[in-house]
Amino acid sequence: MKKLNILLVAFICLVDLINAQDPQWRIYNYSNSGLPYGGVKSIVIDVMGTKWIGTALHGLAKFDGVNWTIYDPYNSGLPDVGVPALTIEGSWVRWIANCNMYATGSGITRFDGTNWIIYNTSNSNLPSDFVSSIAIDTSGTKWIGTFTGGLAKFDDANWTTYNTTNSGLPNDWIFSVAIDQSGTKWIGTNGGGLAKFDGTDWTTYNTSNSDVPSNNITTVIIEGSTLIWIGTINGGLAKFDGTNWTTFDETNSGLPDDWVSSIAIDQSGIKWIGTNSGGLAKFDGTNWTTYNTLNSDMPSDVVAAICIDGNGSKWIGTYDGGVAVFNENGVPSSMMENSTEENSLMVFPNPANNYITIESSNKNKNSVLSIFNMNGEKAMERQLQENETQIDISALPAGVYFVRLQNENTVEVRKMVKE
Repeated sequence: MKKLNILLVAFICLVDLINAQDPQWRIYNYSNSGLPYGGVKSIVIDVMGTKWIGTALHGLAKFDGVNWTIYDPYNSGLPDVGVPALTIEGSWVRWIANCNMYATGSGITRFDGTNWIIYNTSNSNLPSDFVSSIAIDTSGTKWIGTFTGGLAKFDDANWTTYNTTNSGLPNDWIFSVAIDQSGTKWIGTNGGGLAKFDGTDWTTYNTSNSDVPSNNITTVIIEGSTLIWIGTINGGLAKFDGTNWTTFDETNSGLPDDWVSSIAIDQSGIKWIGTNSGGLAKFDGTNWTTYNTLNSDMPSDVVAAICIDGNGSKWIGTYDGGVAVFNENGVPSSMMENSTEENSLMVFPNPANNYITIESSNKNKNSVLSIFNMNGEKAMERQLQENETQIDISALPAGVYFVRLQNENTVEVRKMVKE
């Protein structure tokens, strides 16, 4: 087995750099951290708060707030240096798209923290080795968007391909796949507009039959049960409620660039929009704010990925400036969410039957307690009273859980066994 190269970056070594930055911003790049490359294509955050960062040419980076671990074809089972898309199944299983900027594709990889399984056109019915997007439905079925091969459905045993010849998919070049609460798939294509697939019927929205502003749909995200937000190439940002389209672009809004590459929605419903040359835009439904290299600590105006952590911090992947972390209330002074030195959360008794006691020096009146099962599903959540310590867990089935305490200053996680 190949020896894994682990880059340990002492957090204290970044103090001088952090102090020099605006407290709302923190920048990680290959010169000041263990991030192996400045071109970041994808970011996801797991239930423990660990960040998984896909780069354009130097593999996959894992960052737990203290330590960086790099996975690439030379030290792991990752088959390609490019990671344009990532998603997490349950608590631990990562699905990794393998395709680099030099137009070589290596399929899709499943990584459970120990084992690597590669699916490609040679060993499976994956229709293309160029994977661009991955979404997982509530049954655990993977919906995989590809370049040139259409849409693949994989239930861990069987493959089904949907393309322009056997289905209503309007284009075989797919940029993005999203799944709404009813299980309907929304597929953004390169040139074919937006496709909707409910498992039986296909509907296409394009510039000829609807008010969608572009047929090149780079990203799709679902808000609530029915609201669809899409980013386009040169058509701006669009909102679709199932009947009506609303377009936001450079001419009618504060959007700084009509090429939208990524969208994230925070807990307040605020949209964070990454653009191809205009930096990061914030839209609260009325007002627009732009963050770019001229008016902020943004390291690049080319934004490829946005992910929001439990503290409300935006993790922004850029084309050539690494990762920027932004929080309007200030990036928490400690990003060491999983460090034993910083994690003061105590959960006892452990194992437990009907009640657990929670103690933490970081608990305050804004603390939210969440309990997740091993599949990453939220089993319980409640706002804690400031002096509350005892939690009733009698309704939880026996098993292993993760207890997370979160407020504006910290995220702490402990494992718990319910008997």
